[in-house]
Amino acid sequence: RAARRREQAPPRIVVGCETCYLRLLQTAKRIGAIGLHDCPQLHPVFLEEVLAEAGDRAGVAVTTPPDIPAMAERKRREYELADKLLIYSDVHRRSFLRGGFSEDRLFQSALWADPALWYRDEPVNPSDASKPLRLLFVGSINLRKGIPFLFEAIRNCGKSVKLTLVGPRSSESESLLRAAGDSIEIVGPQTKAVLRETYLQHDVFVLPSVADSFGFVALEAMACGLPAIVTENCGVPVPDPTWRIPAMDPEALTTRMLMYADDRTLVAEHAMVAKSFAAQLGPENYRRNIRGLYRSLLN
Repeated sequence: RAARRREQAPPRIVVGCETCYLRLLQTAKRIGAIGLHDCPQLHPVFLEEVLAEAGDRAGVAVTTPPDIPAMAERKRREYELADKLLIYSDVHRRSFLRGGFSEDRLFQSALWADPALWYRDEPVNPSDASKPLRLLFVGSINLRKGIPFLFEAIRNCGKSVKLTLVGPRSSESESLLRAAGDSIEIVGPQTKAVLRETYLQHDVFVLPSVADSFGFVALEAMACGLPAIVTENCGVPVPDPTWRIPAMDPEALTTRMLMYADDRTLVAEHAMVAKSFAAQLGPENYRRNIRGLYRSLLN
């Protein structure tokens, strides 16, 4: 329907999200409009490679590709037709360069955390140093989010940390969860209002992603005053490069978590840094970037 309507009233730019608008892209090419392609996912070639590596390292069988064949072919055709691809992060860019795309076809803009939803009014009060550091993970409990490597790091930390997992479970993580022990608490998915309260009840956020084009939850956590530990394969921006560790590296995770467990003053300092940094990445920052992109395309 959208493709038919655009035939009758040709635009200068068409915008769509992957797997949703192949026919509209075909029409755009035919009528001479610019096709802007919003790509929420990492490039499939990169994604398959890193998941296979993660499976090998963790001893977890990766039996299915990220996309069924028909979906993979649809993505490939959309990529081919689009003039410009909208990406969110450095790892997102890396994935498309690995997929054979040139720099001039990519436009990068970080996503956002809505300050109306994610904020902290109360002072930051880290847990007492005599108690375990309260770590929080939010997301799907699976290989792609780095759960096997996180669990190994938790074991390495002993009783210095306690981890809460918020999110849906997956079949591939069930054996790990059964052996998790009392240092790990698992709760199901939460509403945004409840999740904000959950952020405020913890000291440090951890998202050890194997492959994540952005990672909204880490930015939400920072907006709520939590220091974040993320990997080089997690796209979310961070205030300092040291907040980012190598992917699939339990030792690096252990070191970073114990650093906070041993110094609760640092937790409080980094909490304020996180909150201030996330405040710069609200919706208006994204709108400003996209307005600049539209102007450059129209010119």
